[in-house]
Amino acid sequence: MAQFCSVCGNLLLLTYSAGEVGDIILVCQTCPYQKKVRKTQIFNVPLPKIEEKMMLIGEDSFEGAQTTNNASCPKCGGSKAWFFQLQIRSADESPTTFFKCANKACSIKWKEDD
Repeated sequence: MAQFCSVCGNLLLLTYSAGEVGDIILVCQTCPYQKKVRKTQIFNVPLPKIEEKMMLIGEDSFEGAQTTNNASCPKCGGSKAWFFQLQIRSADESPTTFFKCANKACSIKWKEDD
């Protein structure tokens, strides 16, 4: 549980004391307030496992998407496909392009990361 400074109200950070070995103290980074930790508690909070799915590429996800004649379908080799781009990684990395083959007999979906 987060602890706050009783003097200035800022968040206290957990650190080790330079004094006795094993002393744990809470320290305010704004003012000189310090508080010795007398009792520690450990909380194990299980996190639910999230099944990885490609939720963005549903049946209707390509409605209104742009088309390109420069794609390369990995299944049929067709060059025409619908596509859209999403920024799914950090902002300093290029977006991911999602494709759907325009060949009705194929219609597979794939993605390309730059």
